[in-house]
Amino acid sequence: MRRIGAFLYRYAKHLNLHYDAIAGLPNAGTLIAKGFKEAAKKDGRNVPMVVLHKEEEGERREIVGVIDYAGFHDQLAEGKEIVILVLDDLITHGKTKEEGLRVLERDKFTVRDVLVFMDREQGGTAYLRERGQTLRAPTTLRWAVQHGGNTRVP
Repeated sequence: MRRIGAFLYRYAKHLNLHYDAIAGLPNAGTLIAKGFKEAAKKDGRNVPMVVLHKEEEGERREIVGVIDYAGFHDQLAEGKEIVILVLDDLITHGKTKEEGLRVLERDKFTVRDVLVFMDREQGGTAYLRERGQTLRAPTTLRWAVQHGGNTRVP
């Protein structure tokens, strides 16, 4: 997952995305965000990482809050806009992203882009567009199947 994070860092840099911090959606997205942060550090950038908390009890799994505001708590309280780049491994229809996006927005973060490694092309792009966000994905499931899974880093 950390290698995917490094790949997504290079992809975000290639797209020239604007963000103040990153947040991975638990659980895969958190590992991806760590790899993204490490790749940014190697590139000379300090990218703060907001950490979301997921409660798991039996069959119930739910993102319930932010456990690390990456030093932005006071700025958010003052009304400053903090743009978060949300990271995850893939997107299907997009509704599973809702929990994390809702928690970030409740805590006054702004989310413009959701960056995933793979778009399964089953409605996620349209779903996020309806929410006012843009899906960014370097590959699709269809492309991976057609090309045997070979991807090239931009």
